[in-house]
Order: sequence, then C-alpha cells, then structure tokens
Amino acid sequence: MAVNKYGRIYQSGAALSVKYRTLIINDIIDSGGNAASAFVPYRLLSSLATKFSVNITTVKNIWVKYCEDGNASRRKGTGRPSKLRDEDLEYIKFLKMENPSCTAKEIKSKLLENTTAVEVHTSAISRAIRIHRLVGDDRTRKRHHTSKDRY
Repeated sequence: MAVNKYGRIYQSGAALSVKYRTLIINDIIDSGGNAASAFVPYRLLSSLATKFSVNITTVKNIWVKYCEDGNASRRKGTGRPSKLRDEDLEYIKFLKMENPSCTAKEIKSKLLENTTAVEVHTSAISRAIRIHRLVGDDRTRKRHHTSKDRY
C-alpha cells in the first residue's frame, strides 16, 4: 500500500474502484453535469479531485469515459493479440484430448506440419492450454485430496 501526493491510500498497479468512479460520476451529475453534452460546471473537476484525493486528470478521464459509453466500470484492455487462431486452438484441444500427456513442443511441431499456423513459441501454446483450459481429461489436472478422502 502507498499514499499518493493527495493523501489517498492506494495499491500500486490497481485501478480506482468502481465505487469511487460511481461516486465521482454521481457528484458531477448532482452538481449539474450533463453526460449527453459532456458539460461539467466550472471548477467542479478540481474540487472533486480534492474531495476524492485523486488527480484532476483522473476525474476528467472518468467523466469523459462515462459520457462516451454511459458506464462507470473500466474498459477491458486489449493487450497483444494471440498468434493462435480459433482453428489452432481447436486443433490443440483435439491433440490434448487424443494424448493428454503431449508436451507443448510436440504440439508445436504437429501444429506447424498440419495447419497453416505461423511460427509460434511453445510458451504461447502452454499459455493457450492454461488460459483456454484446453486439457484432455481429468488426468491432466492436479488432484487435490483431503485427508478424509485418503482414509
């Protein structure tokens, strides 16, 4: 936990919560702000920035985003697009169903010889298996037993 220069305690790397965003938006609307025209009364942004202990740019960005899409929540980040297409993911799933113990290196070689996939790294294949849960059956997952199950 850290303290910003305005005195608010925050967690580094974490976005402002939806609760705070909603409070800021409601205060702007209650003070005469208009989401349709993106109008904000004079000096309201700076007073709200002081009230919520955030930068004035943060208040402005929250209001502009709300005026654009009418939503207080954050936009989903796009990130870097995957080199693996949907067909490639389906083929990986098929390979894992056929042989759950095959490695990412084996999948990569089969993917390159049987599809039109571009050169992908084995870590991209491992990540796809993990994120998209492209596992064959229960044998590929770690089993968690309780002591009650053992006795």
